[in-house]
Amino acid sequence: MDRPGWLRERLRRERLDFMLVSSPSNVAYLTGFRAVSYTRPVMLLVGRDTVLVLPALELEHARAVATACELRPYGDEGLGGVGGRSPFDLALDEVVAAASRQGINRPGCRLGVEADAVTWEGYRRLAGALRCELVPTRGLVEEARMVKDQQELELIRSGCALADHGMAVAVAATRVGVSELELMAEGDRAMLLEAVRRFPGLVVSVGSRPVSGPKSALPHALPGGRVLETGDVVLHGAGAVVEGYCCEVERTVFLGQPRDARMQEAFAAMERAQWAGIQAIRPGVTCREVDRACRRALEEAGFGRFILHRSGHGMGLDVHEAPYLSESDETVLSSGMVVSVEPGIYLPGVGGFRHSDTVLVTPAGAQCLTRYPRGLERLVR
Repeated sequence: MDRPGWLRERLRRERLDFMLVSSPSNVAYLTGFRAVSYTRPVMLLVGRDTVLVLPALELEHARAVATACELRPYGDEGLGGVGGRSPFDLALDEVVAAASRQGINRPGCRLGVEADAVTWEGYRRLAGALRCELVPTRGLVEEARMVKDQQELELIRSGCALADHGMAVAVAATRVGVSELELMAEGDRAMLLEAVRRFPGLVVSVGSRPVSGPKSALPHALPGGRVLETGDVVLHGAGAVVEGYCCEVERTVFLGQPRDARMQEAFAAMERAQWAGIQAIRPGVTCREVDRACRRALEEAGFGRFILHRSGHGMGLDVHEAPYLSESDETVLSSGMVVSVEPGIYLPGVGGFRHSDTVLVTPAGAQCLTRYPRGLERLVR
């Protein structure tokens, strides 16, 4: 697929003459160049030609991997310190020059600007530097990113294999007296060594995220030095990013048998809700319907007031991307989409109960790409 060519065709339908892409993930999708996201911006101008504006220090990297674009580097020499010229200004100089060369920096031309990726200050500076009309856009590239091609799916599958392995090692190491950070180190080390063994030619990063006890009732708590105790709920998470493509697996683990019936009921309700969501996934179903299937199971079990978030989200170049398994997302699922399914229950002072799997939408329904066991009998340590 000629991704910049696809975007040009889409711009014609939107009556846009060209577009400035500044989201790092969208730039990566269109060019193959994944920039480290930091103070020096990377921008892609898609018009008659495709021009990638990037820091000079990234030039050799981009030459090795970027496709279907002209490279226009900028240096740091013009920086003015606090209150002076910024890296954004230096990149903007190259954008203006590229637009002028293509004859589109003039009154009457319409430039699409990613509304979600440009700050107000950035928008103000663009408006001052360019003579064309700025048109805020939303979701033009993200719409294409929702359906993965075979190469993208292979990278996600590779990440899922690493995440499952990290989960297995971290769960096996879960015992009284071990700290969350020690479990995190075990999981990370296992995934990295497995990546060296199985995918030595790929760029990989990993992350384990075990949190325990009452702290696990906070959906986005981070691992720390807390030492595990008998009776704890331990919410394990493992994820891998392979050549920029993300995945995740999460499991709720008990350190010893659940100490009361309420904990067992919460685990069982969460497990039923996740399975209901997975079974609801198939082409033609809306994200809202999948979310509703998960919520219904939790509500029927009496845990509706302990739901704190949507039931899942898309995954790809971002770990959270469109589509979203939420009450308000009417996106119709298509074969090739990849989502997490992760309904959760959070009991204050007790713990969190959440499984998450990376799931592919196929013509036949849902295919779980992460496969670590979900049943309680395998998750009591």
